[in-house]
Amino acid sequence: MRGRVATLPGHLGVSAPHTKRGVKRSVTDNNIGEKVIAIIMREQHLEPGVVKLDSSFAELGIDSLDAVNILFAMEEEFKIDIPDAIAQNMKSVSQAVDGLTRVLEGKDISDLVAMAKGESPAASSAS
Repeated sequence: MRGRVATLPGHLGVSAPHTKRGVKRSVTDNNIGEKVIAIIMREQHLEPGVVKLDSSFAELGIDSLDAVNILFAMEEEFKIDIPDAIAQNMKSVSQAVDGLTRVLEGKDISDLVAMAKGESPAASSAS
């Protein structure tokens, strides 16, 4: 059995994206979107077709505890630690896909970090 310590928002991992062997996977947005939708459907026990890329978590009845469970499921599925800045900005399916895609591809998430801190993204890039 693989050991996993449950964490709460504010204590989510901030390590670099990795897979089991420490090699980044090549993924497409479409593939990530499909997997995120499948995870949300599974975790929320929703019927196929209910979860769409443009669905907000509020529309799907996802509260903060549900979001944490979805976050853990995404971390498990993609074998990564999702940074706190991504978790705090996940309010819709498309935001979850965008943030996850950026982490998996090693792209800049400084705008999400700034928003999580309550700063404007433009202010963080000026520093």
